[in-house]
Amino acid sequence: MTMNRCTFLRGVIPSLLLLFVLLFSIPDAAQAEAPMSQAEVAKLLERIEVTFLDTTSLGTSFEQEKQISFFDGTIKSTGALLFQHPDKVRMDSFTPFRTSAVVNGDTAIQYEFVNGRWTKLDTATNRMLHAVMKNIISWLQGRFNDASLYGVTGVMKSDQPYLTLTPKSPEYQKHIHHFELGINKAVNGLDSILIMLPDGDYTRYTFYNDRINGTLPSEIFNTQGKEPSVLPSWLTPAP
Repeated sequence: MTMNRCTFLRGVIPSLLLLFVLLFSIPDAAQAEAPMSQAEVAKLLERIEVTFLDTTSLGTSFEQEKQISFFDGTIKSTGALLFQHPDKVRMDSFTPFRTSAVVNGDTAIQYEFVNGRWTKLDTATNRMLHAVMKNIISWLQGRFNDASLYGVTGVMKSDQPYLTLTPKSPEYQKHIHHFELGINKAVNGLDSILIMLPDGDYTRYTFYNDRINGTLPSEIFNTQGKEPSVLPSWLTPAP
């Protein structure tokens, strides 16, 4: 039995149109993530060094996503990051666990809230915590371009620059494969930090509710207390 030509075309043409629409509606990966040239990266780094130097203090909330290979899915948490020029930084997590890590100059302390009270942790065995926090201090001061420490590349994602910092030290590479830093569109702060480990696990911080160059109480960076000092109320989640 021979199919009528018009009937055949009426069946085929809509299918071809649908295929055409699907093909051209698939996002173009090359457009969504465009590599930056070394000249573009260098120009961005120069701009960052200027604009980030205007940041004397910062308080920001964050959402954290952590991928750990022996867990199914990701672990999500919330917290806050605080910075005071030149060498003070504090990172607290609120949920699902309460922790606080503080670096003040050459001293560092980490606390954990367990069974209704704060406990100091032994940071002597956690050098990577201090190293990452020191890196955050450097980045918030606009110091990304240390050729002795990192190789730096960049991409544009949805018109926003992202810099990948790959450690050069073989010892450092045992712990950190690379960092990816999302620069905000105003180029005066960070929207995100991705810490990628050699085994594929990662931690991503996404920042929001920034307050730049506000007044921060000096005691929040105290590393000598039995427990971390209370954070400003606008950074503390509601009960």
